[in-house]
Amino acid sequence: MSLIKFILLLALGGMVFHYWQDHNAEQQTDVNYISENGFITIPKPANFQADSVIVLAAKNCSKAAAKRADLLVEELQRNDIPYTRAHRVNFSGFDPSLKKRLDSVLRGELPIVLFDGRGKANPTLSEVVAEYNSVYE
Repeated sequence: MSLIKFILLLALGGMVFHYWQDHNAEQQTDVNYISENGFITIPKPANFQADSVIVLAAKNCSKAAAKRADLLVEELQRNDIPYTRAHRVNFSGFDPSLKKRLDSVLRGELPIVLFDGRGKANPTLSEVVAEYNSVYE
């Protein structure tokens, strides 16, 4: 009888260890997809220039969110950073494992900034400029 208990305990321990390994690896992988400026690796949106910063705010967003988007666009223009102001964006043909990260960005506070397969909700101008420069300069 004690041999059966020992085998069951061993099996249970193995399952716990396996779960812990998978969970820990998943958390470490997610951390690797966040840049030092807080931008998250996501799928690239369809129908936008690759080197253009997309400032996304819905048409029916709050006045505060629209104002933040407009101010960010003005500052990007002053800094000679190519941008596109958009009200919606489409993604197609991407790895389903990226959906969780994409959802976390798109459900954030507006404006959403996207470029080169990276995104962040409501970033500051300095975060956008630093991230842009880390990619293109």
